[in-house]
Amino acid sequence: MFLGGLLNPDDNPGIDYVLARVVIDYVKETHYPGTVDVGGRVTTVGTKSITSGYGVFVGDQCVATSESVNVFFSLRERKTIAIPDNVRADLESDPMREHNQRGYRRGY
Repeated sequence: MFLGGLLNPDDNPGIDYVLARVVIDYVKETHYPGTVDVGGRVTTVGTKSITSGYGVFVGDQCVATSESVNVFFSLRERKTIAIPDNVRADLESDPMREHNQRGYRRGY
């Protein structure tokens, strides 16, 4: 799963990231039922947030693009926080999370 395991609750207790912004551009009409493929990647690592870009494809045709911003958040203090150093290092060394061995789980 894309970004799965990014925040291991054992390493970063009380920290999560929340969706702050999402933009979707529909490029071409598609119909239900059908199958789509979605590709995603981290495009920017900021001080307190990451920006991700996505493409939605039907066959070889791009039918939609999207961008989202997720902000790192202290569940205890209820405020935004800087990206933890270990998470930043993981994102900078493996932004597609292709080598994630931990899987996906939330700490709550």
